[in-house]
Amino acid sequence: MILGEKDVIVDNAAARSWNESTKSSVKQLKLMAGSYHELSKEPNSKDFIECVLTFAAKQAPAGTKGFGDYDFKKVKINQGPSAGNASAKKRKFRLLAIIYFIIGLILSIIRKSKRLFLIWPAMPFLKH
Repeated sequence: MILGEKDVIVDNAAARSWNESTKSSVKQLKLMAGSYHELSKEPNSKDFIECVLTFAAKQAPAGTKGFGDYDFKKVKINQGPSAGNASAKKRKFRLLAIIYFIIGLILSIIRKSKRLFLIWPAMPFLKH
């Protein structure tokens, strides 16, 4: 069991008590320093993943072919949208919004209709 030291969702004392009361002989308790509830999204997620992989490797039956040494530099973890990716999406959205309004402005000037400024995509469905 891996617990975040600063977790406010799970009561660490109750989780430790439950872990001690389980009958399994194969158990391990690790407290992740400075971490909250979502351990894979914490700054020290390397330690979390290393702990999981190490535990799994120890549990493999004798004679099982190993899956190699853990090298965090080779493991890619999806931690959500990166800052660069999010800003690229924002730029793309802004560009599309500007294009939308420019087209609406041009059409409203040509057709001399103020309402086309925002509703120009519905033009095929409007009564002329």
